[in-house]
Amino acid sequence: MRALIKKIIHQVFNALFPAVCYACGNTLYEDEKDVCNVCMHEMPKTHFWPKQENKAAELFYGLIRFEYIAAHYYFNKETRIQNLMHKLKYRNRPEIGFKLGREIGKTIQEHTPNQIDFIIPVPLHQKKFKKRGYNQSDYIADGISSTSQIPTVKALLLRSIETSTQTKKSKMERRENMKNVFELNPYEAYKNAHFLLTDDVLTTGATLESAAAKLLEIPGAKVSVYTLAIATNQ
Repeated sequence: MRALIKKIIHQVFNALFPAVCYACGNTLYEDEKDVCNVCMHEMPKTHFWPKQENKAAELFYGLIRFEYIAAHYYFNKETRIQNLMHKLKYRNRPEIGFKLGREIGKTIQEHTPNQIDFIIPVPLHQKKFKKRGYNQSDYIADGISSTSQIPTVKALLLRSIETSTQTKKSKMERRENMKNVFELNPYEAYKNAHFLLTDDVLTTGATLESAAAKLLEIPGAKVSVYTLAIATNQ
């Protein structure tokens, strides 16, 4: 009887306050969660992974040593992917990161010629973490891990310096702003590992360059980069 009452309450609640897609705003069907199947199918994929030469990799040529660099979707303004990235980062919807991270994990599982040992989310400074309440990159990393079965490590790379926003800075200003902002915890157990560094949107690559450079200080380390999206105006 209790189960029936709960079911009825649930149905009434859904009828009054239907769940909607975070990307397009349309009502979700019963088998859909967070993002509708149409949006998941139609959001423009880059198909960069695991090509070593692509638009994402070009941002890092001559800057860091890497195995693979990719982004999963193209980011354009006033599109579904922008809606998702905005809600993920600023509207307390970290579950979006997990869902889209799972798509990356599936691609890695199917198309990765070299073994990746650990997934490393780009960390937030503690002040920003407390203000936002979560790190969106943690959820992306956990989503990737859930389908690729690659473990996530969140305590190896630390953000020790709080930086000003990157939004209105030039490429050179962003690189200068990100110098020496990351530190490593003891890393003896991670020597000779291949790390996958992950974040939400790849713009100039300044943050990822700084984070990757720090990971490459670990003896024998290799680094790959995979973000949810890449800004098309870069």
